[in-house]
Amino acid sequence: SLKTQVSSAEWDIVPVDFDKDYSKRLTQKIKGLLETPNPMNMSFRTFIEPVVEDILTLDAGVVEKVRSVVGDLRELWPTDGGLMRVSTIWDGDPDEPRYFWYPDFQERARFKNEDIIYMMSNPRTYSVLGLSPLETLKVTIDSELNGSDYNRRLVSSAAPDGVLNLGEEARPEDVSKFRSYWINEVAGKGALSFIGGTKNPSFIPFQKTNKDMQFIEWQNYLVKKICVVYGISPQDLGLTYEINRATGEVQQDLTENRGLRPLMLLLQDYLTEEVVWDASFGGPENNLCFRFDGLNLRESTS
Repeated sequence: SLKTQVSSAEWDIVPVDFDKDYSKRLTQKIKGLLETPNPMNMSFRTFIEPVVEDILTLDAGVVEKVRSVVGDLRELWPTDGGLMRVSTIWDGDPDEPRYFWYPDFQERARFKNEDIIYMMSNPRTYSVLGLSPLETLKVTIDSELNGSDYNRRLVSSAAPDGVLNLGEEARPEDVSKFRSYWINEVAGKGALSFIGGTKNPSFIPFQKTNKDMQFIEWQNYLVKKICVVYGISPQDLGLTYEINRATGEVQQDLTENRGLRPLMLLLQDYLTEEVVWDASFGGPENNLCFRFDGLNLRESTS
């Protein structure tokens, strides 16, 4: 998945301009903070994965900064983006609270802008919140769930929906007796009716089979829609029957350029501006930045 690709990528704290001076001691200090952000997250991987997941699902990757008494940045804690609310009237005042924590539908904590990293991949001018990919996929996901429920009902029903014709020799009282017997002894949850008095017993189904409804084609269509939203290729979600070596390499490049690379660049920018350039580390004047060593997966593949 995208989050494991990001978390397992190599990274480093490097100078912005190699021709200018920078502190190697400060470089190691910042790198040490990211390697062990807090007592629970003992590695960069365990720290960044929940943040990336919240970006991909909520467009709200939230990290709380914990400072010492004198204001030095000491710990970084990933926080559930769904529980953090953002002020709609914040005007840039650093002393005014901008973020509010609502773990039980009540405000339990408020934070200044300097104490929270709020990562958005799809910011909007008309809202303080980003556009979640899941909002875009809502209709698709609802359709997929409805399709799964349809299949579940077919499996759990003792009989398919339809009309069972008992034949021309079945009198109305025979149909009633058989209906009662079926309901009491056999029936499941399917919608099954009974008729009689016509020639030749038969069964008239109400529903089409999955093959008739081309359910597999519908599922493949949903997968491709998800791929469009997240900027990845179908083969990343296991849809490989249409992939050969040539198209596979092309699709891999598309995944890197549209899905993985923008996400890694986003993290680079946020971690540089919010962590490496934190005021306690000297700000942008420290001439340091966070960088992934290789933004192209082809290097790892090679």
